[in-house]
Amino acid sequence: MLKLAFFKGGQKGIANKLRHRIVCVFTCGRYSHVELIFPDWVAGHENSFTSSGMDGGVRFRHIDYSHPKRWKVIPVKWIQKKHIQAIYDWARSFVGKKYDWPGILFTFGLKKKKDKQDQWWCSEICALLVGIFPYKISPSELLKQADLANFKEKMRQK
Repeated sequence: MLKLAFFKGGQKGIANKLRHRIVCVFTCGRYSHVELIFPDWVAGHENSFTSSGMDGGVRFRHIDYSHPKRWKVIPVKWIQKKHIQAIYDWARSFVGKKYDWPGILFTFGLKKKKDKQDQWWCSEICALLVGIFPYKISPSELLKQADLANFKEKMRQK
């Protein structure tokens, strides 16, 4: 099953704490970052996918999500197992794209829609891959939309 992991903060270092606070203030939310977690059977050890300003853009890597004070992890129930490989392959096609600093600044800082078509921020790329539209949303808004999609899937299955 795919999962989304939302970062609550708690990293060491003043720069990391400041970065988290700035994102939360400008996006009016609690979460400053999101990762899409692929199951090990499709992605192996480096199963976390996102776009990260700290890492320079879109990438896969291993992250420890065992700190509940730092991460909120939820399942992506509306995507069937048979589609996960195709989503993983699609995600791999974005690896190496740059982080969209202008897009995040204009969208959340200046409240204007302007971004680079070949650059991505974390919640933008994760929302696109799990089929949440509009995908130009903050991590906190993505969590709300994912919770709603999970609820709809639960009701559909009854």
